[in-house]
Amino acid sequence: MVIKRERNFWRTMAVFTIVGTVGLFIMACKNPYGPDGGSIGPVTHAVTFDTGAGGSPVASELVEHGKYATKPNNPEKEDCDFRDWYVAAESTEIFDFTGMPINKTTTIYAKWKTEGNLIVTFVYGGNQYEEVEVAKGSTVSEPSHNPPKTGYSIEDWYEDKDFTGKYNFGSTVTEDITLYAKWEKLDYNLEVTDGENGGGTKVAVNGEDADTETTANYEDTITLILGTADEGYEFDKWEVTLGTVMIAGNTFTMPAEDVTVKATWKKIEYTVTVNQGAGGTGSSADKPKANYEDTVTLTEGNPNEGYEFDKWEVMPGTVTIAGNTFTMPAENVIVQATWKKVDYVLEVTDENGSGPRAEVGSAAATTANYMDTVTLIPGTADEGYEFGSWEVASTSGSIPLVAGNTFTMPAEDVTVKAIWKEIKSDAGITIDFEDIKDELGDKEITGPTFSMTGDPGTITVEGKYDKVQWIYDGKEVPPETVAQDGDKITLTLTSAIYGEKLGTLYLTLKVEVDGKSYSKTVTFTVTL
Repeated sequence: MVIKRERNFWRTMAVFTIVGTVGLFIMACKNPYGPDGGSIGPVTHAVTFDTGAGGSPVASELVEHGKYATKPNNPEKEDCDFRDWYVAAESTEIFDFTGMPINKTTTIYAKWKTEGNLIVTFVYGGNQYEEVEVAKGSTVSEPSHNPPKTGYSIEDWYEDKDFTGKYNFGSTVTEDITLYAKWEKLDYNLEVTDGENGGGTKVAVNGEDADTETTANYEDTITLILGTADEGYEFDKWEVTLGTVMIAGNTFTMPAEDVTVKATWKKIEYTVTVNQGAGGTGSSADKPKANYEDTVTLTEGNPNEGYEFDKWEVMPGTVTIAGNTFTMPAENVIVQATWKKVDYVLEVTDENGSGPRAEVGSAAATTANYMDTVTLIPGTADEGYEFGSWEVASTSGSIPLVAGNTFTMPAEDVTVKAIWKEIKSDAGITIDFEDIKDELGDKEITGPTFSMTGDPGTITVEGKYDKVQWIYDGKEVPPETVAQDGDKITLTLTSAIYGEKLGTLYLTLKVEVDGKSYSKTVTFTVTL
């Protein structure tokens, strides 16, 4: 039974060695029976001792899980002194046989030094160290090449981990010693500048007072405090001119190098809006957006019929428009083209009357706007005349009258003329033939041509007649004429007219006006 139990035990150990952690877990549980009901022994781990090349071998141990290994006798190595057992080949940590329980397969390492020499261990921190072997009674020098620690430098070497006593490198080494490096943060230069068109930017370290220049340590939190932009500008971006940093928002983490950051500024784009006022279209600006102090040019556009451009109205914005241009302020601008009605010339003239005029609304007007209703007032006629009609004309032609004395003003100048006509009685024209007779007299008319010219052959006619004609012997005597007020009518008599008759002639003066005829016979005496 004993042999069988042992066979089952080692079979069980083989199984648990393969399955590793699970086997350990099972073995850790209380399971006093094997497959055949026999008892299973405790878990053990192999502990080996590595003495390195040339070191005397040391037998391995089987140590029960959770127990401590037994420290073996010191090994030997030719021309070397044994230093101690260590947890790893590249470690300064000495293996503690009474304080480090064995919970797995473990290797413990021997370290050596040249016989008669001493070891000085420089511990940089963490797992970094350097061992220097020196002769007993000599001095040791400070390491010339320190391992890098970003953002730090070694302030000095100390004899203890708490850095209470500095080591004097001028003293002799009489035993193995361990020296500890004390690190201090490096100060890096930190500067913030402003580009053109802004100023006053500062920088703060870990929330402390801000300035334009300071120092910071590795991994400090740096906050950039933006200054003030010049008029018409705004912040653009941060530009790192020295160093390598990533700025998130206005902060970054200080690297292990000097840093210079510049605040850059850019022009603000303001909008230019052009509204269309009543009376025109097509007003615009040469750019929909502009920067501070840009020159903006405005185009008036096209006036509606009867309108002309008046002025630019700014609404809102603070600009002065000279002609059609202005300098862009540091704000959005809205301008509106305003239009006004054109004042066209309205001229009124007349003959044989006075005081004709034009009115727009109820006031006399010498100008009018497009589509105004113009009312014409004739005025006062001269004696013997009365108003007849209006002649209304513009550059492009005549203008029809509306409702008698009114018309609609076109988009051009207008000339109006009042036409007067002579007043005539229902009986036609009164001709005082006795006055004519008296004027001619009963003179004899002599001469081979029987021509009567001048006084008394000239008769002055008053008024306006459609036709004036002398009649002799039932025949019209040329010339027929149309007489106006104040015309001189000359009668020429020839033998062809009166047949070379001598003596008394009877001539008839016939007048026609407005389709009616009026006549009177005048007696003349003709002699050879």
